[in-house]
Order: sequence, then structure tokens, then C-alpha cells
Amino acid sequence: MTRRLAMFFVMLSVFWQALAVAGQMPVFASHEALEHAAMHLQEEGHHHHDDGAVELDDSSDSKLHMMANGMPSAAVEAFTLSVPVPDWVSSPLCPVVDSMLPHPILEGLRRPPRLTA
Repeated sequence: MTRRLAMFFVMLSVFWQALAVAGQMPVFASHEALEHAAMHLQEEGHHHHDDGAVELDDSSDSKLHMMANGMPSAAVEAFTLSVPVPDWVSSPLCPVVDSMLPHPILEGLRRPPRLTA
């Protein structure tokens, strides 16, 4: 009985996860959200105002908004980020920290292990 109940909850959680990943159901969405989704499906250029209103236009910002929504890889290609990557290999540790840490290479065995029989 417990096994069947656990399997029921596992299957319920799998379906619930699929629903959460898919987003809100159109039944629960507002009229404005449905219109906004239709604009994205029709690939119409638009931009958002601070008060939540949506205006149709063909500016470069609206094209970037369309790319960022549907295609994450295209948004990455649109913005070239130059993030400096630290060079961890060539940077030595601080002498104080280096003296506090033990030596990472352990000594080998001093004698062969004994067989205990």
C-alpha cells in the first residue's frame, strides 16, 4: 500500500513539474497576457512601458526583446559580454595562507604493510 501511494505521488510530482515548466495555463492568464503571448507567437515587434502597457513598434529594442524571449542562444549572440576570467593557475597564494595550509603531497609508506592473519 505504501509503495503504491509513493508511486502515485511520484507520478503526480512528475506531471506537476511538467505543468510548472510549461508555464501558466492559458485558462488562468489575463487578457493582456494572452495578447502579449500572441504578439510573441506572431513575432511582432513591441516594447513594454513602466505601467505595463505594450506598444507595437519595429525598434532595435523590441527585436532584442523578441530574441531574448524565444531564443536564449540568439540573445547571447546579440550581446557580446567581455567578462574577465581570472587566471587561477599562475596566481600564487598569499604567503600567510600558504604557511597555514598543509603540504598537499603526502609522504609514501615507510615500510610495507603487515599481513594480519
